[in-house]
Amino acid sequence: TSNYGVYAAGDCTDNFNLVTNRYTWVPMGSTANKEGRCAAINIAGGNCSFDGILNSTITKYFNYTISIIGISYKEAIIHGFQPEFAIVTKRDKAGYMPDTGTVTLKLIVDKNTHNILGIQGIGEGDVNQRINTVITAILEKTKLESFMNLDLPYSPPYSPAIDPVLNAAQTKAFMKLANNLEKLDYEAGFGSNINIENISFHVDSMSSVEDGEIAFNAFVNKFKEIGQQSGLRMNVARLK
Repeated sequence: TSNYGVYAAGDCTDNFNLVTNRYTWVPMGSTANKEGRCAAINIAGGNCSFDGILNSTITKYFNYTISIIGISYKEAIIHGFQPEFAIVTKRDKAGYMPDTGTVTLKLIVDKNTHNILGIQGIGEGDVNQRINTVITAILEKTKLESFMNLDLPYSPPYSPAIDPVLNAAQTKAFMKLANNLEKLDYEAGFGSNINIENISFHVDSMSSVEDGEIAFNAFVNKFKEIGQQSGLRMNVARLK
């Protein structure tokens, strides 16, 4: 405190929010322990400071994990940010693994700075792993452009090839924000315009080569259908 030799720690104190740069009251046992340790170091003659918090919260509701880091979209607006958000739902590991579960993530990014402001997650899968990944990104003010290409470890028992938290960063809204996706409009032979920006095909998991063939054929047929409707000739190349 401002009084020499008098220390305050834990639920009786406000904490500095490292995203909003304002003080807030978030009583958490983890914060209380870190502050208590810091106070003890100072009492013993050391030099310790507690920088602040990210409102890191997690709980469990039956089989669902619920967590939040940083600030929400609404809070971002209140604190003067220009937020953009994306929501993704995906399996937490390869679909053919026996203990796979789904996670839904909402990632919030500031349009002006491209800094990550927060993330919310819920699901029966491993939400905690994804949330923890974002903590360091917020603290280090990692830009969206760098975050979406993080080299996260991959193995089927632990994650899909592209982790759900990276999928959240790679959504259309954020790709536009990162200037990595341009709107593609092609003029068809009949003088009309076709917008192919929203054409996408996603296979969450393929448990066999046969499933892959089915998925690829569906993809090709979709493009043929679009080409016939627009008068465009489309060539689809298969990469093996």
